[in-house]
Amino acid sequence: MKYLLLPLLAIAFCACSNDDEASLPSNEDPSNETPFVIIKRTDSTYTEEGIQNTLLTTGIINNQRQNTSQEIYLEGVSQGLNAYGEYRYEGGRVTYVNNYIPGDEFRNFEYDSDGNLATADYTVNAETTLYYRFLYPSENSVVFERSHLPFSNPDATVNKRVIGTFDADDNLISAGYDMNFDGAMDYVNSFAYADGNLISASLDSGATYTFTYSDIKDTEQLIEQATYGKKMKHILCIELYGGRNVPEYLLLESNNSTNLTIAQSLEDEFELFPNNYYSKRTRSYNPSDDTPYFVTTEYILE
Repeated sequence: MKYLLLPLLAIAFCACSNDDEASLPSNEDPSNETPFVIIKRTDSTYTEEGIQNTLLTTGIINNQRQNTSQEIYLEGVSQGLNAYGEYRYEGGRVTYVNNYIPGDEFRNFEYDSDGNLATADYTVNAETTLYYRFLYPSENSVVFERSHLPFSNPDATVNKRVIGTFDADDNLISAGYDMNFDGAMDYVNSFAYADGNLISASLDSGATYTFTYSDIKDTEQLIEQATYGKKMKHILCIELYGGRNVPEYLLLESNNSTNLTIAQSLEDEFELFPNNYYSKRTRSYNPSDDTPYFVTTEYILE
């Protein structure tokens, strides 16, 4: 791992945003210490036509993601600027996400009168949309249900149910499938946390994982939690975390830990802000291949 300590950046930036300033999303935690205004991610690869750089630029308001643009450069020459992603909010809560990966993918989120996530529609492509419903039988438990029809449709049938329980800090501490739909987990996977980090997982399959963390704070997760909310991020992971034998790498890719693991900190190159969130991360893939692939993500402050 390589990392450098950088001073805070003071950069003026005019981001694309909603016209109604009163409707701009608000964020209470953990945005105060790191107010970003833009993210720049550059994917670099070698092609038969030369070096291709794909630049994704995302505006940030109150640490929440806004619209993303894509600009492809071939041997340093721009091939044009295109819209690439969109985020919409109401009352500070995300209601629509379109990441253009693939081009038809988008998600809609709706909330109940208490502000809890109620439904989510996930359009995978032009032919497939998955519908999710979230029920709250108690303060610290959530029932995750899936159907192939909207739950407003009387013909909708629940084809998957997973239950999760949470601690007082909105961490998902147990999850399991309710295969016979009796309101109880048929088996239980358990998870433990410390200092905002997932430190262990004990699965019904008998697999156990432990995770140790570096001092580098995960800037990506800070923005993800500001965009979706910590508990909502965990709720959306109940289906994965409830699997009887979840691979370790999927737990790492989907967790919402504050810090990077020691292994993650050694794999990539970093530059850091004084508060130990990374300002820049460079990841390399296939470095010994004829077509190496690099991803550099930079976070710019006000």
